[in-house]
Amino acid sequence: MRLSFNRPINHTAEQKGWSEKDIANKLQKSQSTISDLYRSKSTKIKSLIIISDIFNYHFIAEVYLSQMMIIFSTAKFDDCIISINPQRIHIFNPNDESFLMVFQRNDEKK
Repeated sequence: MRLSFNRPINHTAEQKGWSEKDIANKLQKSQSTISDLYRSKSTKIKSLIIISDIFNYHFIAEVYLSQMMIIFSTAKFDDCIISINPQRIHIFNPNDESFLMVFQRNDEKK
């Protein structure tokens, strides 16, 4: 499955009332770079994390995780509790201690 983040980024910018120039200034990039981002079929993860921080919106959680294909029994999800914060997505089933999924954000700055 190939995911594209350009539409969700564009849509979120429109909701915030941000122009390409506004986003370029916030990211310290050229306006043409933002135009390229809107047309791109792929986005580097590091760029996506930076964009998510600027927008205060978790594109990975909203786009990628919302389209994940679950290939194991969905019965394990019946009683699941999901907690999401800026650093981690934590999915667990209080009735089945062996069922735990954690998606941790890596904030390593280089």
